[in-house]
Amino acid sequence: MLDPVVLAKSLMNQLSAPLQTEAEVVDGWTAAFREYFGMAETLGGPTVIEQGVHSTPGNAKGVWGDGTYIYVANGGSGISAYTFNGSTFTEKGTHSTPGYANGIWCDRNYIYVADGDAGIVAYTFNGTTFTQKGIFNTPGTAIGVWGDGTYIYVADGDSGIRAYTFNGTTFTEKGHFDTPASASGVCGDGTYIYVADQGSGSRLRAYTFDGTTFTEKGIFARGDAWGVFCEGGYIYLAAGGAGVGVYTFDGTNFTERVLINTPGDARSVWVDRRHPQETNVYVADEYSGIRVYTVDGTTFVERGAFDTPGRAWSVWGDGNYVYLADNLPSTPSSIRAYIVRNNYILTAYQNYPLQAFKIALENISHPGEAAGKIMQAVQSFWFRLRADPSMYFTDSIDIFYPAAISKLQENLTAVFDANTVSTSSPYDAYLALAQKIHEANLGGFMSLPGSPPKNYPIF
Repeated sequence: MLDPVVLAKSLMNQLSAPLQTEAEVVDGWTAAFREYFGMAETLGGPTVIEQGVHSTPGNAKGVWGDGTYIYVANGGSGISAYTFNGSTFTEKGTHSTPGYANGIWCDRNYIYVADGDAGIVAYTFNGTTFTQKGIFNTPGTAIGVWGDGTYIYVADGDSGIRAYTFNGTTFTEKGHFDTPASASGVCGDGTYIYVADQGSGSRLRAYTFDGTTFTEKGIFARGDAWGVFCEGGYIYLAAGGAGVGVYTFDGTNFTERVLINTPGDARSVWVDRRHPQETNVYVADEYSGIRVYTVDGTTFVERGAFDTPGRAWSVWGDGNYVYLADNLPSTPSSIRAYIVRNNYILTAYQNYPLQAFKIALENISHPGEAAGKIMQAVQSFWFRLRADPSMYFTDSIDIFYPAAISKLQENLTAVFDANTVSTSSPYDAYLALAQKIHEANLGGFMSLPGSPPKNYPIF
């Protein structure tokens, strides 16, 4: 678990030098967290932490969600729906599909199942019951499914990539392209459709689709292409024994930006770019479990891994937790939930930075030496909030901040008469303390331009 004491020390270490611009403040805040994570790893703390497990009725092959429920494709046992409260999965419903549920994806209205030899099937779910709304028996074996708001694309195994519309009752096939290998995964970026074409002649392939015709625009040979995910201008390929690759596509050529040779066989990849400083890449790496990397477009850094008991087959996240379909053919499979240490500030542990500040305030041994650093920490925190106030702790900052000002006053009495600073307004107290620290040149603190305005949204 994240240690606020260690994080507090890390903040003070990183903020020891004068920070004179907003960018430097934000960088200092980020560096403090990076230092903490590094320190935590040397202390042996786990980076990927399993939060919950639930056995699934069949052979877990795919996972996706809609913000309320997590849906699992269970192979020959159909599909199931779960809720997760941070520690416990609750099964809400199951349904036997007509085929073999390989993959699952949903939009605002329907849940789409790539149902093997039965093709593509659409469902609704009311919290207890799945209702089949439509089915189309594709000519191949439906393995993967994804939609762009207009068309539903099916990776149909030996029958390639196929596009459909769905009106609530009927699928209509709009076009197809018979890829040379076995289409197993599909995604798009608004311009191109990318297909993971697995097996003999495996390739990452790019297409355009005009409503009737697929046109192949480019190919790239890398490993055994199982799964593909598109995010932020990059294409991420789960390439089996070759690992995971990151690509860009210019309309004609793929460029491989970086490749990481994972220890297992990469079957699925999901990407989270909500953190302003890092892109987190989650890999279902079959016999090597779930693996987590950060990537900046040129370099992969492994953040951690969790060796699951089965074959990690499919991965998806909802912004709070990362869910893994863990495939055990001979025994019950499972759906598993994880959090990752470098995502704690975005998930269930949002109050730890606040605790870190409080502990730092309460444990500084020399008020004059530490006061400036603490004020820098508070100001960097404030700038971070201003950059994206929806991301961090807006409900608790108004409670924390006056308490922090009060604690600063207590610790600064050896330097000046803090009683002259009013705590009736956090903003005024902040400016007064900052000015006094600046005048005393304590801790190298520099007043920064663009101090938080009085109408700053958290107050």
